[in-house]
Amino acid sequence: MLRRALSRSRSDEAMTELCARFLEGAQTRGLDPETASAVFEQLSGFAGYGFCKSHAASFALIAYQTLYLKQYHPAAFYCALFNQQPMGFYSPEVLAGDARRHGVDFLPPHIDHSDWNYTLEREAGRSRIALRTGLRAVAHLGEQGWQRIAEAHTQDAEPFRSLEDFCRRTRLPRDSIASLIRAGALDHFAARRQLLWQLGEIDYHTSDDLQFPVTIAPVDLPELPPLEQTLWEYELLGLSPDGQIMSDYRQRLRSTPSTRDVLTTWEVKRQDKKLPNGRRVRVAGMVVVRQRPSTARASHFYHLKTKADCSIWL
Repeated sequence: MLRRALSRSRSDEAMTELCARFLEGAQTRGLDPETASAVFEQLSGFAGYGFCKSHAASFALIAYQTLYLKQYHPAAFYCALFNQQPMGFYSPEVLAGDARRHGVDFLPPHIDHSDWNYTLEREAGRSRIALRTGLRAVAHLGEQGWQRIAEAHTQDAEPFRSLEDFCRRTRLPRDSIASLIRAGALDHFAARRQLLWQLGEIDYHTSDDLQFPVTIAPVDLPELPPLEQTLWEYELLGLSPDGQIMSDYRQRLRSTPSTRDVLTTWEVKRQDKKLPNGRRVRVAGMVVVRQRPSTARASHFYHLKTKADCSIWL
């Protein structure tokens, strides 16, 4: 009851009653009245600010630790965040954009170099540590599929030599391999469309004991458009390791007469004579966050009226 009184709104009568009980109990245990009164006075003072202060101190410590890691160890910080997904308010592509703004490079998923989780990797010829996309991010693979890949590496102790070799050694379902191809994890073998064509030619009914040679009919497929590749990565990874989707639209926005006045982020921030405070501007972006928090009565106190009310990428 004392704890409740100290952490909630309470009446003077309730505090007076609790004070009398406290002093009586303290004297019973051998504490002198002056010391007991001083202790209760401190407790009463804590009721005015202590609950808020304890929460503020806890959040401040977490915020300080977070900012320190983000400033001095950004790659490790974002690696840990991605390995805890799904969590928090922001989606993976939002975290990836913030990571790039803090100097963190992303590497695509790779069947020979990726682990299950996101890992830190130093690229050849580069001093900066990059973030290697983990295979946990690839949709339709699952941890059981990853175990097959890991076991294949352990048994043969060598990289996969081709798509056919990968299929034979892992025996993954065709849909899982198609997801790995479309996500870019097998780009070192061939172009993604070419690999999908080869996957369709591989005989999945052939057992390990009867490995008949597979003849794949050559076909000249058109190159995958960059936008379609980005959309595949968004679908399967939740982000694009090479950048973000707006990069595919910037040139079109600048070259189309009806959108030439659409500004970039740095143009909005420059604040020169051509762009004074108070001027209405046009921007283009992708909606990445829609916030509609509920109150205790399950009613929304904030509603999205237009797309401009959302957080966007520019």
